Amino acid sequence: MALNWNIERCKDYKKLTDETEGVITDALIYLTMSIGMPEITKKNHEEFFLRTQIHQKINGAFLRRGNGAPFYMTIEDVQKRIGLYTNADKFSKAVFKSRIYNSLVNSAIQSNKYEMENYEGEE
Repeated sequence: MALNWNIERCKDYKKLTDETEGVITDALIYLTMSIGMPEITKKNHEEFFLRTQIHQKINGAFLRRGNGAPFYMTIEDVQKRIGLYTNADKFSKAVFKSRIYNSLVNSAIQSNKYEMENYEGEE
């Protein structure tokens, strides 16, 4: 299924597609799928930002600056996009927490596998 989105309900939505802001808008659009929140509203923008922060803590910054430094989304980035909506699936808090937990477990398993495969032991 294709990801459909719309930002026309955002204040000054045309500015959100310029060279700088457009990159952030695109990233937040794709994040709607990862965090299970298909829209940003006045009512849910703080939860949207919280889930974005959790995603960034686990996976790192979604974007990079021109010099390669990580660029982390801010609450202001989210607030500017109140009104954005997509057709991404919606996750309850319980489902989101479960997905985060499973992601961490899988990461730990992969890390442990790598360490065990490269462990030479003491002789």
